[in-house]
Amino acid sequence: MHSNEKSWFRRPWVWMAIGVLLIEAGMALWAGLPGQMSTDSIVQLYEGRTHETISFNPALMAVLLGALDLLGNAPIGFVLLSQGLFSWAIWLAFGGRLSRGRWWQFLFALVFVCNPVILAYTGIVWKDVLFAHAAIVAFLLVSNWKDQRIKPSALQMGLVLALMTLVVGVRQQGLLFVVVLASWLAIVVSRKRLHVTLWAVTLIVAPLLLNKLITETVQKPLNDPLAGSVVGFKILMQYDLVGIVASGGVLPVRDATSNEGKALVELYRQVPLYSAYRVDTLVNPSPNFWSLPISNTTTLWYEGLERNPAAYINHRWHQAQTFLGLKDVRQCAPVFAGIGGPVQHPLVQQELTSILGLQPGMNHSSQFVIETMWDLAKTPLLMHWAYLLFLLFTAVVFLLQKRYVLLSLVGCCFVYFGSYFVLGIACDFRYGYVLTASASVLAVAALFGRPRCVAAAV
Repeated sequence: MHSNEKSWFRRPWVWMAIGVLLIEAGMALWAGLPGQMSTDSIVQLYEGRTHETISFNPALMAVLLGALDLLGNAPIGFVLLSQGLFSWAIWLAFGGRLSRGRWWQFLFALVFVCNPVILAYTGIVWKDVLFAHAAIVAFLLVSNWKDQRIKPSALQMGLVLALMTLVVGVRQQGLLFVVVLASWLAIVVSRKRLHVTLWAVTLIVAPLLLNKLITETVQKPLNDPLAGSVVGFKILMQYDLVGIVASGGVLPVRDATSNEGKALVELYRQVPLYSAYRVDTLVNPSPNFWSLPISNTTTLWYEGLERNPAAYINHRWHQAQTFLGLKDVRQCAPVFAGIGGPVQHPLVQQELTSILGLQPGMNHSSQFVIETMWDLAKTPLLMHWAYLLFLLFTAVVFLLQKRYVLLSLVGCCFVYFGSYFVLGIACDFRYGYVLTASASVLAVAALFGRPRCVAAAV
């Protein structure tokens, strides 16, 4: 160890930073280990272990869980990875080795990062958590490099590429974050306009190709004639059409004996089941609706929107209110704890938790986590509108600090959240978890300001 490294390690702020990291990680790991697994998580673990695809979940999540399973224990590995990414994000928000801070700054940072929602969510084996933590780390890395005028090494570029692959592979809207991130990284790598463009295109395409290569090599495709995107779009169209009628609209007219006419009758029958909180209350499958070609259902959906714009907007606004947290958040699945199950799947004869060696039920922290989050569901900590307002405040700070990479992350969060005003089919809090994690970490970054000197930050 060199003398300058010794002096760096003896500085008080280093120990305060490490203290924040250890306190946050300790509480999150106590609440999260050995991993909280919902039905989706259990299905994805089965897919990763067997390489058999039995759902429309992102294949990269299954691949990751399968790899962690080979290392010993997928749920524990996922929680450690999730926490590792979040701790890394906090360290980067401090400025890495280049930061300076006073005790009161670290005290505020501790409050920001020990948000009970983050402490509870880090241990849940959900793609939404991994997506959020990976995206934040990637933006902070590129931001620090840009602020310090550092040209990243091949290893550093590889790290960001891996993070971008995770972001785009586990969330469809992750492409938005990757496009913005790739553009900034291209600017960091080169200052020539043509080279910047070539780098940006390469860095956008590379994660997409890597995700495709990895998933198609490891996972067997689902034996289903419908692609995952088609299924998702059909569910959205079904929800919108029923929602239009529930909001006072009228569906297109078709011959009652035709396939489209029979599908419309099914939709009318589901109107009493409609809920602004989630699509799951509707009856599925609806055989006539689902047997229609995608072109026919798209035509019905488009005509429904065209003839009933007010009813559609009313339906969408009610759904948006639930997602914003303006209604009863307790109906929006505010948290999950323990191991779900038993889980029966139509494509697997045996019950899944027994195959995977999991024991459904609560663990040491489950009851405490559930009760705490249930109480917090009546506070702004579990309301997305509060995080949107907080992110607006951080955006102003970043604008004044001229930290445009982090400002663009705030912008991505807003566009991402805004997409649910059109695409939302449920108000589950986890869909907007990236707002919670970003608000907490970016608050720390805003509090500490830009690193003061030029050096590597990784």
